[in-house]
Amino acid sequence: MRPDERFVSITGVRPHGHVNRWMFRWHSHRALARARQAPGNLFAELHRQDGMIFALTIWDNAPALYRFARSKARAKALLMFRANASGKSFGFLSESVPSWPDAISLCEAKGSFFGTLPPEPPQAPPKGPPATATEATEAERTKTRATEPQD
Repeated sequence: MRPDERFVSITGVRPHGHVNRWMFRWHSHRALARARQAPGNLFAELHRQDGMIFALTIWDNAPALYRFARSKARAKALLMFRANASGKSFGFLSESVPSWPDAISLCEAKGSFFGTLPPEPPQAPPKGPPATATEATEAERTKTRATEPQD
């Protein structure tokens, strides 16, 4: 690492569900305030775009970021994020602060995925003829039962 290089960390988080967005804002702002106070932090800022919350932090070096990453304040936010969100995180050495568009595109292109995927909506049964012989046989049995006279 050269003397003029700093460690840049970009994280983009997408909360799952409307209620989680408010909890995210609260946890994000608390974690950001703690990051700003952490030894070795030079810059910390949040940005919202397309339903995601991005955090851009700049540190004197990677060990300073890792010390903060193991802190209690970040651990609480991380528990919330991992259970109710997904996102990407990317870190690198840089001589300058990237612009928000550059930071977001780097995070999306090179970031490592974390969190949970949002729940899938229930799938409707397929319409049309059955795809397999087993389905066809089951459909015939159901039709036969429906037309048989009841005692």
